[in-house]
Amino acid sequence: MVWIKTIPEAEASGLLAHAYRRQAATLGHPSDFSLLGSLDPNLVAARLELYRASERCPSTLTQRQRLIIAYVTSVLNNAPHCQPGTRRRRGGQLRPQAHHRPRRHDPDRRPGAPRGGTG
Repeated sequence: MVWIKTIPEAEASGLLAHAYRRQAATLGHPSDFSLLGSLDPNLVAARLELYRASERCPSTLTQRQRLIIAYVTSVLNNAPHCQPGTRRRRGGQLRPQAHHRPRRHDPDRRPGAPRGGTG
């Protein structure tokens, strides 16, 4: 939930309305990050262009491999805000997202080592 002043989708105009529509076409609605930046439409548009550019840069990876990497990275980083868009793009439909318990960061854990305890 956003606790700062934002411009709702219904009140957006110009560049911000365009950015909201663009995200709604993919996610079904503007993201919380777009709402948070809504007082500066140029910021919202620039962030979306950065995402677009990073998704389309030359690579030897297939589009499917890129999406899988993006999804796994989002899960490992416990970033559920990144997962729904990846799921929609990958499968065409949003599927219910499993609720994950937040993980505590353990700076002493080796990368790839199993997590101990319940967190």
